[in-house]
Amino acid sequence: MSWKISGQPDGSLPVVGQSYRVAHSRKGTFTGTLKSVDGEWADFEITKGRAQAILPENEVETGEIVTVRDSLCHLTAVS
Repeated sequence: MSWKISGQPDGSLPVVGQSYRVAHSRKGTFTGTLKSVDGEWADFEITKGRAQAILPENEVETGEIVTVRDSLCHLTAVS
């Protein structure tokens, strides 16, 4: 699979340090700063909202790191 970033060709890599609105099929929508990207995986520090989970104790809040997979999310750069 490949990353889907609004306004960018499919397969463009997200930029470390950039903030994105992440629309994830399982974790919901949140805003975060990209900390690292490794192929199909990326780590975001959540800056607004929360990443949902099946179990409440696995939800990720503002200031915490969440890992996402490219095939399950769509990114929109925010300033």
